[in-house]
Formats: sequence, C-alpha cells, structure tokens
Amino acid sequence: MMFKKVCIVGCGLIGSSIARAIRKNRLSSKIVSSNRSDIINKKVIKLRIVDDSSSDTKKMVKDSDLIIICTPLSSYEDVISKIKNSLKNGAILTDVGSVKKKIIYLVEKNIPKNISWISSHLILFVAIGGPSLDFVFCLFSNSETHNFI
Repeated sequence: MMFKKVCIVGCGLIGSSIARAIRKNRLSSKIVSSNRSDIINKKVIKLRIVDDSSSDTKKMVKDSDLIIICTPLSSYEDVISKIKNSLKNGAILTDVGSVKKKIIYLVEKNIPKNISWISSHLILFVAIGGPSLDFVFCLFSNSETHNFI
C-alpha cells in the first residue's frame, strides 16, 4: 500500500470516484471521508466506498497521509480552516478544484510548511450523479468504458 490512510473531503461524484479508484488499486489501507450530510456519510460506508465517514472533518483528516479536497470552491476557506491544525506532519494535500489562484493563496497562507500541497485539476468530468454512481470510476482507472446516453 502506498498510504496508510487517505481522506476524501467531499465524497460526491468526484470524491467517491477517486475513493473507488484508490480502493480498486489498493493504494491505501484505510479510506475515510468527510461530508456535511449524514445521509451521504452513511451511504458511502454502506456502499463500501470508504471505511469511515463523518461530518467531523478534523477527526477524519487526523493521521491521514493524503487528503483530497473534493468540495465546491466556495467551501475551501471553511475546509482549510477546519483541517489546518489537524494535518499530519508530512501529509500530502491536494484538491480537484478548477480555479487555482485564490486557492493557492489560501493554502499557502494557512497550511503549515511541513505539508506538501499539490494543486491539481480534472481534465474531463461528467457531473450527473453522486456517490451511488460508479461509472466515473473509469475516468480514473481507464479500465471500463460506458455508454452515458
């Protein structure tokens, strides 16, 4: 395993697809997520997308080797303020947001220097679902093809 614990902050369609790819490729011993909705937290556990999930973002991020922010850009400031003191020394922090200038400034201003920040961006995405859908998994694994229409 590459990581002991990975935390997905925001396990909607993008976050759950990333979690599925991590699980399928056995990249982490434990996958957790943090979501505002208890319904989503229960659903991602029931679907075995993650091992644990809670609205307590600090708790989920604690001891994570890799943290992936998969929330709307408008929530980044809130997410960063919640996690900045819970990040493990040497952790990797990344995101899937589309706009970077403001986010890079926000991260550099608030995240400790012992955290590796890797800004990222999805190139292709079909937004028509939530964690119950697994077809987007193919975007990350290149293992399946699907007819979307």
